[in-house]
Amino acid sequence: MSDVLPIAAPSQARSPIADVRTFGVRPNGVECRLRSAAYAVVTDAHGRVAFVRGRSHIWLVGGGSENDESPEQTVRREVREEAGCELVIHGLIGVARQYFQVDDVQYDMHATFFSASFGANIGDPEETIEWLDPDEVASEIFHDSHIWAIAQHRDVVRETSAS
Repeated sequence: MSDVLPIAAPSQARSPIADVRTFGVRPNGVECRLRSAAYAVVTDAHGRVAFVRGRSHIWLVGGGSENDESPEQTVRREVREEAGCELVIHGLIGVARQYFQVDDVQYDMHATFFSASFGANIGDPEETIEWLDPDEVASEIFHDSHIWAIAQHRDVVRETSAS
C-alpha cells in the first residue's frame, strides 16, 4: 500500500519530516528565501490535470502561503483566486521541498500537495485553467516536485481503482 493514500481529515494531514521529498539542490553560500506553499492535483474524467500557465512554464493550481495559513487554507484560497471556485480536498498526497531560482532570488519552498476536485463556482477566475496531459507537457512544468505529486496521485488512483 502506498504511503500517500489519503489518511486523515485534511486538517490532520501532516507528513513527518522523514517523508519529505527534496527536489533541486541548495546552492552553496547563497541565502535562500523560505516559501511555504500548497498545491492541488485536480484531474478531469480523461486524466488530464488542471494547470495554470505562466510566461514560460506551467504549474499546479495553488501557490504560496500568506501569514499563518495552514496548507489547506492556502490551497483553497489560491484556487478561489486562480480558478474562481471552491476546492474539495480528498486527501494528502505528500510534502516536498523544492529549491529553485526566479530572476536573481533563490527559494527553498516547502510545499504540501493534495488530491482534490473543483467545487462550486464562486467568482471570476484570475487565471485561465488549462486541462493538460502531464506526460505531454512534462518539460513545461516548472517544479519537479509537481511532477512527483502528479505521479503519486496517479499511484493512489490506480490502487483505489484496483481494490
